[in-house]
Amino acid sequence: MEPLRIVTFGRYLRSHIRHQHVYLAAILLLQIGYAIFYQVRFWNNFPDGDMNQVPDGTGYWIAWVILLYLWCRADAQDRQVNLPLLASVLVPLLFPVGVPYYFLRTYARRGAWLHIGLAILFAAACVSVARITAGIAFYYIIVAH
Repeated sequence: MEPLRIVTFGRYLRSHIRHQHVYLAAILLLQIGYAIFYQVRFWNNFPDGDMNQVPDGTGYWIAWVILLYLWCRADAQDRQVNLPLLASVLVPLLFPVGVPYYFLRTYARRGAWLHIGLAILFAAACVSVARITAGIAFYYIIVAH
């Protein structure tokens, strides 16, 4: 009976998880990875005072914008919205204004405001995940190690 359960769960995942959800999960994983990377690089270079070795975040922001672009394209494709290439490039580049613009342009007013609220909650989750991960990494590097 156990293999049937696994197959049923796999079918559930394929039917309920969309590509845009995978990109949002990748953004959260990027937050975790960069928080750990930053803490390790910072505390390995801090005693020597060579702060030029500390990452500046350029690679992080490039990856973040690419994932946000992929999310935007996947969401538009899934909902069958015709989004011009320029708009799909500007939405992630100007994300504090671009994402609400995307929602206001592609949803009815009530749905747009709902999704803007969800985007704000997602941004808060990203910040929270990064702060918690950085705190855990700091504890492990400084206190426990």
